Amino acid sequence: MRWCPFLRQVLKEGLARAAKRDLGDLTGTPKNPIVAQTEPTTIPGEDILELYDRYARENAKGIKVGTLKQGRRDVKLFADNVGNPLVSRLDKRW
Repeated sequence: MRWCPFLRQVLKEGLARAAKRDLGDLTGTPKNPIVAQTEPTTIPGEDILELYDRYARENAKGIKVGTLKQGRRDVKLFADNVGNPLVSRLDKRW
């Protein structure tokens, strides 16, 4: 199969980075060009916090201000932990 060499390279890179993280080095960046080619984490207007703030401003359901603040805190915590993913790619698996 044509993709097997690529998969092998990706696995090798992943194991090398995991070993470095185990030793406490969290600053690593991928050296393999296949792994380094990633899509942008956000698209203008699709930042999860921007969308939540727009939702809070519109407040179509009349949600209390305190509840909206708690929700924003939770969304920010989510974004901080998973790296602010593209909102269009979020699904039930998240």
